[in-house]
Amino acid sequence: MNQSMLIIDDDTAVLASCQRIFTEERFKVTTTTNPSEGIALAKSNHYTVILCDWHMPELDGMDVVTCLETDAPESAVVMISGYPSVGRATEAMQRGVMDYLPKPFTPEEIAEAVKKAITAKISQEKKALGRFEKI
Repeated sequence: MNQSMLIIDDDTAVLASCQRIFTEERFKVTTTTNPSEGIALAKSNHYTVILCDWHMPELDGMDVVTCLETDAPESAVVMISGYPSVGRATEAMQRGVMDYLPKPFTPEEIAEAVKKAITAKISQEKKALGRFEKI
């Protein structure tokens, strides 16, 4: 299965690190430091998963998530943040984010979060399809 990933983060070190981790995991990885560009990329391409930073200039991660709800509903979204809080994590999950991971994280932690998010998204889609088939 070809898996693709979009990473939206204003920290170029995080972009480079995640790109290395997920290229080794055989993902086709696209990165951007610009949230508006990330939204445009998500709208015009299919990504299995989107990693999005919470705190960025121009748009914050929740603004991006709001756009992704309509522009890329098929993508699993994982929020990452250098400013973690339970309230933020709860808000993100209520808005459809599949997982929330505080920075700094290890390669194993981010890989596990992505795997879990993809599995949860597939399960969510299967349930929705099952409800649709009953109609």
